[in-house]
Amino acid sequence: MLKIEEELRREAERANEIKTEFLAMISHELRTPLTSIIGFTTTLLAEDVTWEPQEQHEFIQTIQQESFRLQELIDHLLDLSRLEAGRMPIQMKPHLLHEVIQQALPQLHILTADHHFSVHISDTLPPVLVDDKRIAQVVVNLVRNAATYAPKGSEINLSANVRGDFIRVNVNDQGPGIPPSERERVFQAFRRGVAAESGITKGAGLGLAICKGLIEAHGGRIWIKNKSLPGTTVSFTVPLTQKNTLRSPLIRSNRDGKHFNRRR
Repeated sequence: MLKIEEELRREAERANEIKTEFLAMISHELRTPLTSIIGFTTTLLAEDVTWEPQEQHEFIQTIQQESFRLQELIDHLLDLSRLEAGRMPIQMKPHLLHEVIQQALPQLHILTADHHFSVHISDTLPPVLVDDKRIAQVVVNLVRNAATYAPKGSEINLSANVRGDFIRVNVNDQGPGIPPSERERVFQAFRRGVAAESGITKGAGLGLAICKGLIEAHGGRIWIKNKSLPGTTVSFTVPLTQKNTLRSPLIRSNRDGKHFNRRR
C-alpha cells in the first residue's frame, strides 16, 4: 500500500514538473516575438527621433516577421491541443500526391530560398487517401525543419515511392543530422533539435510532434531514416486508396523555384 502511494506521489510530482516546464517554455516562446514587436513599435512611435524611410521599412518588416512567428506558434499550440484531445478534423479523400504537393509548393520555395530545393514525384504513384491540407501541412513542417538546420546552399530533396499499401514520402537534407539516440525524442512536443556545430537550439519543438500526430491520424507512421551519409531523412507513410486507377504526372522543381510536369 505504501509503495503504491509512493509511486502515485512521484507521478503527481513529475506531472507538476512537466506542467511547470511546459508553462516556462510557452512563456519564453511567446515573449520572444512579443518583445521584438513591442520594441520596434515603440521605436517607431518615438517622437524625439526622425527615422529615414528605409529604416522605417526595415522596422516594419521585422514586426511583420515576428508577428508571423507568433501566429505560427499559436497555430501549432492549437493543433497540438486538438491532436491530444482527439478533436483534430481529418477529412480523408482520394487525392493525387502531386496535387497535394502542388498546393504547398509556393510556401516550400519561400522556405528553401537559400537552398537547392528539388521535388521528385513519379508519375506511377497511385492516389492516396488523405486530408490534402493536413498532409501539405506535414510536408511544409518537415521542409521548414530541414531548411532551419541545413547549411545555406545545400540540397533539400522531396521524393516519394510506393511501399505495400502505402506511399512513403521522404524529406532529405544535408544538415548536421540527428543522433540515433535522439530520433524518437525529437517527435515529442517541445523537444528541439540542436545544431551540431553551434549547439544552439532552434524553434519551439512543436513541428515534428504535430507531424507525428497528423500522420498517425491517417493510419501512417513517421520516422527518421538510418543513413550513412551526413544529413537527415525524415520519412512518413500515407495509405493508398482501394482503387488505384489514377496516375500523377511527374513534378520536378529546380533551385529557382520553377517546376514543370512531364509524362514519361
